[in-house]
Amino acid sequence: MLRICNGDRLYSLVSDKTSEELGLALKTKGRLPVMLEFDFTRLSEAIDSDCVIVGVDEVGRGCLAGPVVAAAVIFPDIDPTSDLARELDGLDDSKKLSPNVRETMSALLREHCRFAIGEATVKEIDKINILQATFLAMRRALKDLAPPENCLILVDGNKHIPKCRLQQSAIVNGDAQSAAIAAASVIAKVHRDRLMRTLSIKYPAYRWESNKGYGSQEHRDAIAAHGLTKLHRKKFCQDMVPRQLLLVN
Repeated sequence: MLRICNGDRLYSLVSDKTSEELGLALKTKGRLPVMLEFDFTRLSEAIDSDCVIVGVDEVGRGCLAGPVVAAAVIFPDIDPTSDLARELDGLDDSKKLSPNVRETMSALLREHCRFAIGEATVKEIDKINILQATFLAMRRALKDLAPPENCLILVDGNKHIPKCRLQQSAIVNGDAQSAAIAAASVIAKVHRDRLMRTLSIKYPAYRWESNKGYGSQEHRDAIAAHGLTKLHRKKFCQDMVPRQLLLVN
């Protein structure tokens, strides 16, 4: 079972340092040791300090089209001085990474992490609202991941996942602090971006290959000109469409 079990070694890299020394460590060693140590320290919140850390994050919550996607990730037991650690040194919130870096990082994470992806459809988003659909996607990812009972779920944001019996800790801006959450952020983002590029082939007017379903001006202009597709979130877009336009099939 993958777990953060070399915490003592990680802790020695970044703890007991002055703020100046820690800043130097971030510059010279990169973000990964600090992010891993952040995850390790979260174990103090768990019932069992030897439990497995699982990072959960979503992407696509604010989009006008396409599903909301979540990933659940168990980060590998990693030696901070290894080649893998150096390759993952740029790990961060997926929104802060360039598309090429995200693709490279996602491939590495998929190879070395245990992960699962969950989605909630446009119909589900319109039916139960985007917040509940996001939680649904997260629960689906966790169900497919099937983590052990002895785990702590680190969730990006300020809310726990409802209807989930596993231990949880909600972390605001977690994708910029936690290695496990950042990994989930990257995997979910790359998965959804690829999906939207594929869907854009059928609906080229909306330029999903570039805007990924978000409300860019070109996307809004296309909605005003062509109406909604079956992949648009109706409750998000209803005020953007002239009444005379029918649903695009």
